[in-house]
Amino acid sequence: MADLLAEFERDGKWLSSTKTTANNKLDLSTKTGHVKKLHFLTASPTKLKKITSPATNNTVVNLSNKQLSNQQVNALAKGLKFALTPRRTTSDMFITNIEKGLQQLAPGGKVDYLRHQICNILYKAQPQKPNITPSEKQAIKQLRQDPDIVIAPADIGKATVVLDKDHFHTMVDNLLDDTATYKKINTDPTTKLNRQHKSTLKILHNKFELCTDLYRKQSVSHPQPPYARATVKIHKNPVKTRLLVCSRDTVFYNTAQHLTQVLSPLGKSANSFINDSTDFCSKIRDISNPGPIISYDVVDLFTNVPREEALQALRHRIDKLQQPLNTSLSTDSIISLTSTCINSTYFTWGDEIYEQIHGLPMGSPLSPILTEIYMTVLEDKVLDTAPFKPTCGSKS
Repeated sequence: MADLLAEFERDGKWLSSTKTTANNKLDLSTKTGHVKKLHFLTASPTKLKKITSPATNNTVVNLSNKQLSNQQVNALAKGLKFALTPRRTTSDMFITNIEKGLQQLAPGGKVDYLRHQICNILYKAQPQKPNITPSEKQAIKQLRQDPDIVIAPADIGKATVVLDKDHFHTMVDNLLDDTATYKKINTDPTTKLNRQHKSTLKILHNKFELCTDLYRKQSVSHPQPPYARATVKIHKNPVKTRLLVCSRDTVFYNTAQHLTQVLSPLGKSANSFINDSTDFCSKIRDISNPGPIISYDVVDLFTNVPREEALQALRHRIDKLQQPLNTSLSTDSIISLTSTCINSTYFTWGDEIYEQIHGLPMGSPLSPILTEIYMTVLEDKVLDTAPFKPTCGSKS
């Protein structure tokens, strides 16, 4: 028995020693990788001037006529996603969800015993300590009840912006009054679009292009219309707003997500695709005759990508694939579903319903990958006819 214990003790020491050595090697490998990346990034003798924006350096930017107290600033500085601890433990939702898995968690008739244990634990649970001071709590209440201000996130960075409500709505209205980009519609098309989309999915299911499980996942039980919210471009002079559209729980959201997953390999197959900063450094490291760096930026990218040309670019990229996409959908079905998703560009702002006239829909999961595909095809056409070829090109 003593020999067995001694053997266990030796094995335990050996395992501990091996684990420590492995961790040290992992730490050394991580540090070495970081040092190499830093060396690549700082290898150029030309140092760029650091450009900072005083507005985005502030956690709270007050653009309103209201004077904020220190407690209000401290509360807002926690960020718009800061979650307050609940005043009491709400066990109703927990119990409702745990009931769904009780049979799997306690097989063999021990469901009542496990339910009793869970209830006992919840009964004895103590309320969490508050994560804000009473003065900050009062400050949040005052800000919520103030009818003259709007609190919105900054477009770039994590700043919280406070504006006069009239000024905020004027900036948003100026955006929506652009008749070349948006127009008002009188009726909510959600019900009609949902009926048409279910019919399309049923046809694909009958043609065995969608399996039963996937077919059910593409439908949304009670779809909601997309809604817009606004962020504030505090880095612009004068300050402007940007509209962002939330498309979760909408008619085409699940289908757009599925198509995005199917089409994701197309976004990484371009010659100019860059994985990360290390990949970028490896591409520019061996340039023997460096020249000037030229950067182009597309204003309002999503709304300026033509839909029909984006669909043509998508078909072009699919036809050029050496390996087929991981889907049972035909190319025509992919194009048809994608067209349906990106041509649904309506959204609500307050009590009004607007439609985006041109470009890809803001907030759709499909818009980023389609933009990447379209810009890649456009880039190839431009570089093929360019009189001067770049030494190295990339997109970000």
